[in-house]
Amino acid sequence: MKIDSLINESDAILFIGYGFNDMHLNKTFPDHRYSPNKKRNAVVIDYAADSTKSIQMRRDDDWLSRLFQAIPFNFYDMGICKYLPKDESILKYKQNKAFESSRNEKYPVSIWYNGFLEACENSEKIKNELN
Repeated sequence: MKIDSLINESDAILFIGYGFNDMHLNKTFPDHRYSPNKKRNAVVIDYAADSTKSIQMRRDDDWLSRLFQAIPFNFYDMGICKYLPKDESILKYKQNKAFESSRNEKYPVSIWYNGFLEACENSEKIKNELN
């Protein structure tokens, strides 16, 4: 019950190293994500292999399915950083220390693929995505 209250009070949602494996926990986020009273940016800090396909290039795996359950968004709105060209893998995101982000301003989600240590070294970028 406390997690529901904390999510409701939050201004943004930051996932760090969460694999989205807890179905009960995943079900608590969508209600708040689509609250008409508040837009909440969602940032996911994860680590993925350089050869992993980006979401916009139709990545299809269990992690992504579970992510969609927790923070639903339209993957057709996904796009890489506006300064980078399209690419099939996430290598460009990692090299440029950029997010794969939703272009849907109503339900923003950004995914950082460089892992936790790089996120700490780029904490200002993470904070800016949460605002």
